[in-house]
Amino acid sequence: MHYAHVDKIIRVIKKSSTEPCDAILSTGEHVVLKLCNNIQGNLSLVNEYICYRLATCLGILMPQSGICYVDSNTLDEAEILLPNNYGYAFYSKRIDKAVVIQATVLKKIVNKEMFFDILIFDHLVYNTDRNPGNLLLSMKKEAYLYAIDHTHVFKNECIWDGFCLKQGINSDDYLDSHIMWRNTATYGVFFSRMNLIKADLLKISNSFKLAVTKELLKTIIAELPREWDVKEENLEILIEYLLYRASHLNDIVDVILAYQRR
Repeated sequence: MHYAHVDKIIRVIKKSSTEPCDAILSTGEHVVLKLCNNIQGNLSLVNEYICYRLATCLGILMPQSGICYVDSNTLDEAEILLPNNYGYAFYSKRIDKAVVIQATVLKKIVNKEMFFDILIFDHLVYNTDRNPGNLLLSMKKEAYLYAIDHTHVFKNECIWDGFCLKQGINSDDYLDSHIMWRNTATYGVFFSRMNLIKADLLKISNSFKLAVTKELLKTIIAELPREWDVKEENLEILIEYLLYRASHLNDIVDVILAYQRR
């Protein structure tokens, strides 16, 4: 498979767990880059790629993303590269004129109903990090909502393995409200202006259940670079975990609604 080369790293955007960078690809695209062997480890890249592919298959709007590579020919203006950062990285195309989500601009968002898809998706992948900065608005002629940043997903975030995922399955973790609690601030922006309707949430959950198949997940996982070095048995259990959560999405809708009624 052909991957774009990272021609230039311009700067570190913010000091965070994965130190995302401004970069330019050989295609000329301006992207946000997350390097291999970052502080969070390569599972952060695995999480990002799987969620990007899965979200786009489910119709959730995300910036164009993918895999690229960094090597000694990459111009490092940020002066952050070490030899162990050479290799396959994850990129996400920058959104021009992007702002962080806030209640005052909800009425301007063309696709604001997509929030409910994102809500169900977060529960599918056990995303407890939907902070306000992980939903962006492209403020051009029309405002569109984008989901970004899926580093911290799959129950134990960047340290998940088959054992913890099995624990989640065996403990019926689809019944917990941890995702709702952790994402209260961001979800609350939408809940303050938009009504949760069970029939609408069930329509989304049922469509996700049909779309999330073993074949789809195996296809996505087969695209991961071997160099990111995830044990095959852990990836097999991840497929099992995602199918388990997909099968319980209708139950998760009840969890969401019960949490909001408290």
